[in-house]
Amino acid sequence: MADVWSFPAGRSFTFTIYKHLSAEPSRKWVNSYEAVSISSGALVDLVTLGRALKNFEEACHPASVYFEKWEVRTGARDGRPYNPNTFYEEPIGDFGQNGVTMTNPVDLNLCVWLNRSVVTGRAGKVFFRGCLQETDIEAPGGSWSFDVGSYNEWETRIATANGDWLTSYLSGGDSMILKLVIIGPNGEFPRPILSFSLNGVTLVKKLRAFFNRVNAPVHPAYAAIDVEDLQALEGAATAAGLTFVPLE
Repeated sequence: MADVWSFPAGRSFTFTIYKHLSAEPSRKWVNSYEAVSISSGALVDLVTLGRALKNFEEACHPASVYFEKWEVRTGARDGRPYNPNTFYEEPIGDFGQNGVTMTNPVDLNLCVWLNRSVVTGRAGKVFFRGCLQETDIEAPGGSWSFDVGSYNEWETRIATANGDWLTSYLSGGDSMILKLVIIGPNGEFPRPILSFSLNGVTLVKKLRAFFNRVNAPVHPAYAAIDVEDLQALEGAATAAGLTFVPLE
């Protein structure tokens, strides 16, 4: 298994950006992106892409969203003892940079919906939370959509950020080491991404595991459990009257 210090061609990586509202630090969420190496590389290459993804997202978010950190991981599962060479994380400590003052923000369930456009198959999705306010949206047919003026502003914003920060890592870009892709559920068929483009507005539940992270107290039943032993962990949860759902 390749690590983040050095890697050959054909390795996959997941980049994750952690955010929260500046006024509510306990409510966190993430967005994740996938990349594959098309030639051998090193940590400096991963850091360059990670920072580009961070800059892309900051350019799309208002200052009311605080960017906490980003990380990159290989496909290796966490274990005991854990291998520190399988991931890298870097603090950010910045706010969104899109210049919009959020006077009347809407519920965090309403998200800006981006497409990860690809040549074949369905487009991937990216949901930006904490970006919309009442003047951005309307619901003339009973479902939420962008106001025409706001749609045009967001379309330009996404296209500009895409061009400024991600072009090199997209299909046809000049990066010769890493490319942004969509990877199948079992790690198969990585599809190169052509662009990130605006789709519209959509409702996303707050508790989607890949989208939201909440700091929660540890239940007493988990206190003395060796997390490497998944069966014991599941059994402890069941005994405590809880439902244990492991996150992949």
